[in-house]
Amino acid sequence: MRYLITFDTTIVTREQASEWGIDKVLVLGNDITENLLNLPHDKPLVFFIPTVRDYSNSLSYNGVNLALRILMKYLSNGRTDIDIVLMGNESEANFLLHYDYPNALKIPSMHYIRFNKKSVASYELPLRDQMKVEEYKPFLDNLGLKIPSSFKSTHSLTNEWCLFKWNSFMGLNENAPSLEGYLYFDYLITLEKLNQIKSKKASDHLKNRISDIPASRILVIDDKEGWHRFFKEMFSKTDKVEVYCIGENFNKLAFEDIEKIIVDEVDNFKPDVIILDFRLMEDKDAEVKDDMKQISGYHVLAKVLKGDYKEPLGSFGRQVIIFTATSRIENILLLRQGNADGFILKEKAENYHGKEITKKVISGMLTTLETAIDRAKFLIPLNEMLDSLLAFKDTSSRDNNEVFIAIDMASQSVRQLTQNNILNEDILKLVFLDLFAILESLKEDNIESLYSYVNSEASRIGLSPKYQMLWYDIREIRKCIAHGDNIIRKGKLKDKTLSSTILLDWVLKLVEFILGFMTLYLK
Repeated sequence: MRYLITFDTTIVTREQASEWGIDKVLVLGNDITENLLNLPHDKPLVFFIPTVRDYSNSLSYNGVNLALRILMKYLSNGRTDIDIVLMGNESEANFLLHYDYPNALKIPSMHYIRFNKKSVASYELPLRDQMKVEEYKPFLDNLGLKIPSSFKSTHSLTNEWCLFKWNSFMGLNENAPSLEGYLYFDYLITLEKLNQIKSKKASDHLKNRISDIPASRILVIDDKEGWHRFFKEMFSKTDKVEVYCIGENFNKLAFEDIEKIIVDEVDNFKPDVIILDFRLMEDKDAEVKDDMKQISGYHVLAKVLKGDYKEPLGSFGRQVIIFTATSRIENILLLRQGNADGFILKEKAENYHGKEITKKVISGMLTTLETAIDRAKFLIPLNEMLDSLLAFKDTSSRDNNEVFIAIDMASQSVRQLTQNNILNEDILKLVFLDLFAILESLKEDNIESLYSYVNSEASRIGLSPKYQMLWYDIREIRKCIAHGDNIIRKGKLKDKTLSSTILLDWVLKLVEFILGFMTLYLK
């Protein structure tokens, strides 16, 4: 079947089809839409398509772009019995000179003739071998298609592409953005099909991983509602993860109002993990050229959520994961300095090489979230108890100044160690010793003297038996660390290896003991 696609029904009417040697005339927007929803299914197919749609601009070549999109649509469906004949008002040489992607005519199924009745009616397709669909890949690659310039920013483009890919890959919501109408994205989607990667099993594996993520609360702070829907739906199949989202109206608010909203929602929701968009206020962030500290996401990270180990803010223990498309090392280092706990990198269209990349990116995101949740379960209660210890400073006499200096120094050291390092055995031993120094500040003599002192004080101040039992095992762990031994020799932990698992538990119990002891001691 020979079809002619027309953008102006006065040039070739349906009644004139036979005169042009055409079986059927298709009108864009009627028989065929911009999203190519109504393409014919005949076999084989020949399309005659004018090179331009807007005759006031003979060099726009939007008709050629449509022709390539049509070809890619059929290739995506495994069809190679398609030929497209471009009809131009200039010589082929001039067309090749002026069109941005002249390699289009090197694609075996693309041809060029002059746009007139005689040329179309007499045109016979050259003989060509039938190709396999995957053999078209190098021809499409050689086009050198450019990223669309119609998006407000590269951040906006990456958002749309990444939302489309991740929703599509995971089989999520119907309200995900569509990239139909963009030649560049049609090319990427076609490559996906040509690579013949089966995404179902890959996404099923990721869905199983999602169901195994530990119980947690995740707060998403992003100005794009599409990401709110994505994260909510991604975790909708598990009742262990609660997702709450804010930010879709942030571009309309003053920054002081945004700060208050974020602080209030963190206080109310009490998230374990915060997913924070780097360019949280897209319109305003687009104006920032040099000082990346002015980017809204960095400001929220450093000045609203985290602070630093000397002056921590309310979310210092919570895990703040930056959601970003930036891969510039200077931006990553800046965010690390702002105490970001990790990164989820959005998938860029220009780096796309098939669904395996999408699988790796989403898998990496889940690994980042799993690690963050595990860290949060330890760091949130640790930092909350450190805050409680530091609060004693405002309510007690100067007689205990030395103790408060020890609390302050230990808190800073512990926060710096746990923020910037993996919580392995060596780091946790240092944390344990830093915290133990608070008790040592009560008694300047040797460790044995401290043990006797704390035991006697426990009875005097009325420390409960629970805390006295904690102390017995705490001091055995302290001895074990001090002697460079990995086996605990006494107590209920006797003969256990001093592993990171044990230390994670007993660091919190040590702080709990110090807090209980100091509460009574300072009275």
